[in-house]
Amino acid sequence: MSDRGIKKWNAYKSLVEQQDSLSKTANKKNVETKPLISNERAEEINEILSNYKGEEVNIKYFRNNRKNEINTYIKKVDAFNHQLLTIDSLTIKFSEIYDLKII
Repeated sequence: MSDRGIKKWNAYKSLVEQQDSLSKTANKKNVETKPLISNERAEEINEILSNYKGEEVNIKYFRNNRKNEINTYIKKVDAFNHQLLTIDSLTIKFSEIYDLKII
């Protein structure tokens, strides 16, 4: 008896109505939860941003249900719009940041 490999799973997607439901279920499995930060850690991040003097930073942020991390330099801290602009032309909102360290 031979194994049919991937083909044996095609039966589950045979109905068009099932495809949407199965895709949503598969996407829900890949969703991460946003990390929570304490008030103390939020104050430390605020302190780093307030005293930033052009050092390279490691920014961990949460966007589109994914954790992201980047090592970069901050071009501008926009307190009015509550966001950072990096030299890579990446805009990160303060609410997305869950960790920030000077390298």
